[in-house]
Amino acid sequence: MAPSSPKTASDFRYRVIRQEWVRDKDGDWLPRPPPAGTRTPSGLIWGHELDDFFHIGRKPGVSVITSWSRSMIMEFGKDHPTEIAPHTYEEELAREPKPRLRKPWPVLKVRKEKGKGKGRAVVLDPPVDAIDEGSGHEDEDEDEDYGSYEVRPGSWDLEDERAPQGFDELKRGPEAGDPFKLDGIPKLEQFIPEAYFPDYILVHDPQDVCSGRAPQYNMKTQGDTTKTEDNAAPKRFKRVFPTDEMLRERAPSRKITDEDRPNVAHLYVNKHGVMGEGHHSMAYRASVRLPYPLSAHSPNKQVTVAMKVAMERQSARDMLKNEATVYNSFPRYLMEDWCGYNLCTPDHAYPVPATAVVPKFFGYYVPDFEKEKKSKAEDGDGTQDKDEETGSKVEDEDHNASEYGSDYSTSNHRSDQRTPSPILLMEDCGVPIIPKNFGPDTRTEIFSLALRLHVDGFVQNSFFTRNILMQPGPLTLPPNRRTLDHPSFRVIDFGRAEMWDELHNGVLDSHIRQLERERVAKKAKEAKESEEKAKEGGNAAGVGAGEPAEPEAMEVDEEITRDKLLRGDNPEVEKMLNGLGRKWWDKRRIEKDLARQELGMDMFDC
Repeated sequence: MAPSSPKTASDFRYRVIRQEWVRDKDGDWLPRPPPAGTRTPSGLIWGHELDDFFHIGRKPGVSVITSWSRSMIMEFGKDHPTEIAPHTYEEELAREPKPRLRKPWPVLKVRKEKGKGKGRAVVLDPPVDAIDEGSGHEDEDEDEDYGSYEVRPGSWDLEDERAPQGFDELKRGPEAGDPFKLDGIPKLEQFIPEAYFPDYILVHDPQDVCSGRAPQYNMKTQGDTTKTEDNAAPKRFKRVFPTDEMLRERAPSRKITDEDRPNVAHLYVNKHGVMGEGHHSMAYRASVRLPYPLSAHSPNKQVTVAMKVAMERQSARDMLKNEATVYNSFPRYLMEDWCGYNLCTPDHAYPVPATAVVPKFFGYYVPDFEKEKKSKAEDGDGTQDKDEETGSKVEDEDHNASEYGSDYSTSNHRSDQRTPSPILLMEDCGVPIIPKNFGPDTRTEIFSLALRLHVDGFVQNSFFTRNILMQPGPLTLPPNRRTLDHPSFRVIDFGRAEMWDELHNGVLDSHIRQLERERVAKKAKEAKESEEKAKEGGNAAGVGAGEPAEPEAMEVDEEITRDKLLRGDNPEVEKMLNGLGRKWWDKRRIEKDLARQELGMDMFDC
């Protein structure tokens, strides 16, 4: 059931630019590019408050205006009318605070063994249990990226038990609760620290949800709290995205995974957690127990995430892989909330909250067939891997690596075989929106999500209301204090999405392959002509008929790269890229038109 609308739908627009910066009548055109000013990592114009945005004339006396932030004007540093007390303006401009990352309410904590000398203190910066301090900017320390923070009480879990390490079996007991439990378990809205990002997940799937087959369930049983029996062995999946290189880049202290001590999470899923079903995939709410030393403030020490699996068709699994590739390519700031407002000029002239655009990405995992092959070989030698002893062995009848292959395709196999789908894990961001309940400010905020994707080189290609989720906010508060007066929106479903960088590089690579084919064909032709000349009677140097000519000096071929193509004067490459640019511009225009249509917006009211 969809939530009610944020506040009361009204035609009144509150988020507008009310300030105007009066320029010196003798001023020149504004510079291009304009001053950067203070911006969020997205590169968009930023202001802490609505009054930090100004309309400013591009040239005095010319009826063409643009929108700048207070910090941009301060950086411009001149061209203000001297008769309007410039020192007053400069003092006012200097008061503007800096953008601050807003931290979601913490549900994670760090485990530590009880007993002197037994525990190992794990220091994360910022702490996983840091509570957001608000938007007042009471801490003006510019050297502190995160500002001040408060640590949630009880952040250290002094327990005798330790969470599973490696592939040790998850200890269960009455105090741990049902691991499949969803009711009352908090959603994971924080980033998983890179140092402890799962390398593998053991999927507890007694109802075979990961097969990719549409669940046979009754809507009355959705959300059923009946305890799920977990009699089947868990299925082992390995991480594909994010890559180890990307994790090390974000966390230089992360070491290369030790295969004997990898980061392992346990995922618990059943059909009662179904969230939605599409033409190509199904989404479930699943419970996850993160790798040691991470834990959670919940009865069973677990958190919930959104899990997406593809149907058995190869086309569906290709779409899921494309979606995972897109999520892996998203810059981190598209998943972050910042204080203040952004201005997505020139596409629209209204400030919007500097929020996240897409859910946080918790990884893309594929069945670990290679591990299964190794386990079978060891069984044949009379040995058994420790992982199998602890419950990670995969049954032969459910998975056959030699038959399924690495693409997880079922297109060439019997219909009774169940190939496990790859798994995409992400943040659970609520339910689809109902635009008719929204006022112009809210519609503009949602419309800006498409614009921000475009700015960063992404086209979603399916910007329908069903793919825009909403939940109460702000996420900096505990869930019981969130309301729809401060809604949080996210765009989902990137199976059909396209990326400019990928298309751009694809055009260049295609041209490089063409040039290399032409080069090979040219060499083959020259060699053939040389051979024919030799057979016809030699050359001018006096080589006898039928005698081979002396080999000419080999010409070293210069490697053709993308950079050389872009730097060179190649009309054909320029023509191809111009054509691609026009197509890309059309894709963006079509998506904006669709967004306006879905949101019920006029072209000039967004």
